[in-house]
Amino acid sequence: MWCPITDEGMSWPPADLIEEFWDRICDRNSQTTNPYIYLLPYAEEVDVDRQNRKVSALVEYAPKADYRGGKPN
Repeated sequence: MWCPITDEGMSWPPADLIEEFWDRICDRNSQTTNPYIYLLPYAEEVDVDRQNRKVSALVEYAPKADYRGGKPN
């Protein structure tokens, strides 16, 4: 999963960019139209690539339909 770094974000410290990335993942998890739940990667697993203007990480996910009350079916 990845998200772009905006012009404003280019001046942010890496920790702020990672936090924004996590916020986007949380937003996606809360969307009812999104059929998956995404696990937040550890900070050290997130790549801040200013040259290519993106923040990215391999993110594990599972179908929301497979989970009930926080436990897999």
